Amino acid sequence: MLGNNALDVHLLLGEEDMKPVQVLGAGVDILADRCAVVPGPRLPYGNAGPGLLVEKVRRTRPESPLLDVATVAYHMNASHDLLALHRLFGLTTAQDTSRGHFPGVGGFPLAIGSAEQNIMAKFGARGFEAAAVTAFGAVAGGLPDLRYVTTRMRAAFDRPFGFLALHRHTRLVLTAGWVTDPLLFPEHSGGPL
Repeated sequence: MLGNNALDVHLLLGEEDMKPVQVLGAGVDILADRCAVVPGPRLPYGNAGPGLLVEKVRRTRPESPLLDVATVAYHMNASHDLLALHRLFGLTTAQDTSRGHFPGVGGFPLAIGSAEQNIMAKFGARGFEAAAVTAFGAVAGGLPDLRYVTTRMRAAFDRPFGFLALHRHTRLVLTAGWVTDPLLFPEHSGGPL
């Protein structure tokens, strides 16, 4: 989904046996052009990938290929004690209270006593704080003249999936997460779309 504030949200669905870190890592690699990708018009018909169906459909007039994407809303909060993984975050030395660190910050020696990160991500009908889905039923009013064929690709994010929020111009990943318990849309209480 391309936002109007230079923030792009990419939804990631891997094979069902993949771990979240594998799916998110693959997403970062794809967005960094470290992996080959198959463009939409060259995808094979049938199940072309996790959650992706490519099919030929008949139309009454010539149409460009279609992409239908269905997803669910989510809202998540997380807290992380960064000192629990101090080596990973480069905080090991900064915890040492026997000597001072960060000399330009204050007039006396400083050390890191605690470090925590909180995050909230929300994706819903208004965007990435994205999509309201409305379905209409129709009945035939005669036999249509379906002489044209186009390609329809349907992507469904209806099981656990990941997301990456990127700054459009720098391609910097600002937020990454894994959705295990999607929310229902208020107007749709029958389950995931």
